[in-house]
Amino acid sequence: MAFPQPFLDALTERNPIDEVVGQYVSLTRRGSNLFGLCPFHSEKTPSFSVAPDKGIYYCFGCHKGGGVINFTMEIENLDYPDAVRFLAKRAGLEVPDDREYASTYKKQERLWALCKDAARFFHTQLLAPCGEEARQYITKRALSRSTVTRFGLGFASSAIRNDFLNDLFERSKTAMPYAEAPSGDFQTPFMIGSRKVYISAANKEKADGYFSEGRTVPLRTADEHIVFVTPKNNEDIQRARTNCMGCISHCMFSSWSQSAPGNTTGKIPDPRYFCIQEKLYRIAHGYPVEQELMFAGSNAVRFASDPFFKDGQLPTVKEFIDRLLTGD
Repeated sequence: MAFPQPFLDALTERNPIDEVVGQYVSLTRRGSNLFGLCPFHSEKTPSFSVAPDKGIYYCFGCHKGGGVINFTMEIENLDYPDAVRFLAKRAGLEVPDDREYASTYKKQERLWALCKDAARFFHTQLLAPCGEEARQYITKRALSRSTVTRFGLGFASSAIRNDFLNDLFERSKTAMPYAEAPSGDFQTPFMIGSRKVYISAANKEKADGYFSEGRTVPLRTADEHIVFVTPKNNEDIQRARTNCMGCISHCMFSSWSQSAPGNTTGKIPDPRYFCIQEKLYRIAHGYPVEQELMFAGSNAVRFASDPFFKDGQLPTVKEFIDRLLTGD
């Protein structure tokens, strides 16, 4: 069973690794870490360490290590789901089943993902050329690079509210939940292409209104909502997804993942998002400014004169990531 990330975050927070390990191993503090005899192999000199601030353990003798869930799996001889349930019971947490996840954790998981995407974007902005003044300020405050990375510090330029952003916000407002089968208030059939789903009667009236406004293409999202876009919106979305270069792993706009099997999250890309790289590229090369993402202010970057994007060049994924990381 795949447990929602907000639940796992709460689980590890409520089960400090030093307290959990301390129930099985006598630990002695040495500096910031704790040491004791490894419970997984026989030894006379303590080589088993616990780092409470990092939430991990490691044995220099048998080389076993990991987080609090891994430790519980090893020490109690449990598989992953049972280890999670074991720790949840210890912390007084309720383990979500599918129904509980849908009602309790699904919204939290989406908000968590949104916050993570936003934090990642603004952190890369800090490291990019447009974050030069912000980086100079950080240097004056004597903050190290490791501190900046650890706390995810970022930089936000002044975004101009134009037709593109207005449409994006209006698009998000059309989101409505649906069900695969009739249940509760979801009794009214509704077609998404050739797929029949069910929405509430009240939302059916809203859907008719969106159609009359020209938002005639309903698109599904990973959190079982429908978003209504115009045919032109849909063309832009499908083109951008086809041209996706995977510049940000687990980007909500695409299903690309750097680490997942097959390089895919397995989730439906969300039409309420957009491709950041494509928008910056297009604004740099003369596309209508009202339809692209724009940044302005004293820290704005002149992308059109940047050799990285000049003369129609579109960088490779590696070049783009290296540029984001170094800001060169």
